[in-house]
This record gives sequence, C-alpha cells and structure tokens, in this order.
Amino acid sequence: MSNTHPFRGPLCALLAGFSAISCGSDSNQADPYNGVLTSYTYEQPFDSKFIAQAAATGCIKDPATGKNDALFPAYPCYEPQQAFAKGSPVWFYNIGSIKTSTLPSPLPTTVADPKLLGGGGTHVDIFPHSCAPGAARDARLDAYDKAFQFPIFNTLPVATTAFGAIVWPIAATYGVNLTTNETCNDLKDSRSIADASNPGGGSYGATRTAQPTSYELMAIVDSTSAIGVPLPGQPLPGLPNAGWSYGWYEGLLLRYLDGGPIKTNVVIDNNGVSTTALQVMDGIILDPSSGYAATTDQKVILLPAAPGDDAYSPIVNLHDYTLESGKKPGDYVGICTASMTDCPANYALMSKAKPAAYATVFIAATPLQAQ
Repeated sequence: MSNTHPFRGPLCALLAGFSAISCGSDSNQADPYNGVLTSYTYEQPFDSKFIAQAAATGCIKDPATGKNDALFPAYPCYEPQQAFAKGSPVWFYNIGSIKTSTLPSPLPTTVADPKLLGGGGTHVDIFPHSCAPGAARDARLDAYDKAFQFPIFNTLPVATTAFGAIVWPIAATYGVNLTTNETCNDLKDSRSIADASNPGGGSYGATRTAQPTSYELMAIVDSTSAIGVPLPGQPLPGLPNAGWSYGWYEGLLLRYLDGGPIKTNVVIDNNGVSTTALQVMDGIILDPSSGYAATTDQKVILLPAAPGDDAYSPIVNLHDYTLESGKKPGDYVGICTASMTDCPANYALMSKAKPAAYATVFIAATPLQAQ
C-alpha cells in the first residue's frame, strides 16, 4: 500500500489536545482516526475512473432552479449523467468504461479480489448494526458520526501499470461478528478484523465471514471534490440520500458512491465448467449519424432495466445504435427487445443496434435517483 495523503477532520488537528474534541473512541481497542482520504497519494493517484473531472459549466446545481451554482463554475466534480430506462429518466454517476472485448465473459466474481501487483476490486467489511451507537454527533466537534458502523475497505483504487490489470469498482462484501461490544466506528481498519480461520482474533473479537455475503458496486471517490445533484429538489451533496456514503480505509475517513448490489448467476460452459458470474445488462448507446457518442454524454444511454428491477445491474454492455435522420439524444427513452410486443414509438429497437457491445460502463444509481 502507498502512504496516503490525509487532511484532518473538523477542529481535530488543531484542538486534539482539548478533551472536548472527539477524534475517536477512548477504548484501547479502537482504531485511531487518521484524517480524511483524498483521491491521491504521495506515490500513486487513484485510477482515472475514480477521479472527479473539472466540468467547464460546473455541476453543482441550485436545487430551486436546476441551474449551475455560480460559486462553483468549474470545480472538480462527479457529474450526474442522465440516461433512460423503460420510458423514464434515470440519473447515475459514471464510474468509467472499459472496452468490452478486453473483459472476460462471463464476468467472474473474482474480479472483486484485489491483485498483488495492482488492479482488481476490493473487499469490504459491512456490519452497520453490530455496534452500540455513540453519542449524537456535534458537527462542530466530532470528525464523524457514531450512529452506525461505516463499511471498512481493504484496498484503494490506485492506478497501476501492471500489464493487463484493471481497477474495478466492484466489492466483495463480508459480514462481521463481534464478541465484545464496540461503539460504532471504533473499528476503522480491515486489519483489526480477523479472518474466519482465526475466530475472535480481531479487536472486539471481530471476525469476518469466510465467504462474501454479496457483491456490490462501491466506488471510492475524492473527498475534496463535489458530487453533483441529479435533479432540482433532491438533497444537496453531503446531506442524506445525496448518492454517496462514508467508509473507512486504515483509519482514514472516505466517501464512496454506492451503485447497489450486483446479482450473480452460475454459468456453465460447453465443457461443463461452472463459473459464478456477475450479472451484466445489455444497453444501447445512441450515436450520431457520423461518428460515435461518448459514454459520458447526456441522454445517450438506454438501459433495459431500472434500479430496483430484478434484471438491473450497475455493469452495462453498451451496443452502438446509429440515430436515424432527425433523431437526437432524448428522443428514445427505452429499449424494445425481441421478447417485447407493441413497443412504444420512442423505444429503440435492440435488433437495430450492433450485435457486439463496444464499451462496458459502470454506473452508480439508486432507486432514489430514478425519477
């Protein structure tokens, strides 16, 4: 692991010597609070998929008008992207794309495992209700909330030069059992939690499950960058349900975008070999009559399912569809598949898209963000 570049939480670095300032727990088993994680380290930055971009027009919106906030005209931010599914708009945060032909098919769950030489996904310990809530947070004095336990990540999405390595925003999540009562967020470091082979061997007797309990899209993002608001009337960044959550990495407080669970399926190949694979959707990207749309363009992506649907996945293979003369992004708001009858006129025919997907995109959307 590289040395991280933290900055301290509210008042803690300045006033740590005063007993009124709470930067952590008094328990001698509690992990130390080491500050806030940024998107770069002294040696390695985050992989480019996880870094905010500077939008020329800004992406912080006034919730009353939906217009760009003049105070943040070009601040680096994670900009909401509008797509469509089943006739309705869907907003998500785009966590980058990869050329589909370079990816294994089916996509095995092992992509969530961190790789020794770089790349891979992350393992995350999740146990929000296994702790005792602490005192209510005072935003002036407390660096973090103790109402529930934040997830604990064991790796960061740092850039790698390892040949063929891919940094995935995919997490294998593990449950945690405790034998001693922990105040929420006393645990901040995955190294304080024992593997199942050493039951009770962690702080507070913490032991993670032997196998993952789920797979999810969880993308660590820069804590110093803004996260845009999808629609007028939705919460401003930093307020509940704004699309991001808090987590920990080696005592550092981080933010991540939660794309939700990824279903798995057992796939058996022609040789009878079975693979537990992550569910992937096939979507459409609407291209102009000449050239190609960017996977980050607004209103060009059509999804076959919306967040919360059984068929939904935050991993989407995009098939190119050339817009007919007179058509523009936003005119099509859904996909008409071969199994559908009586498709609306504003649904694009999947049969007219290219059979082979070109790009696979990772998206962080929640049912709240589907409007």
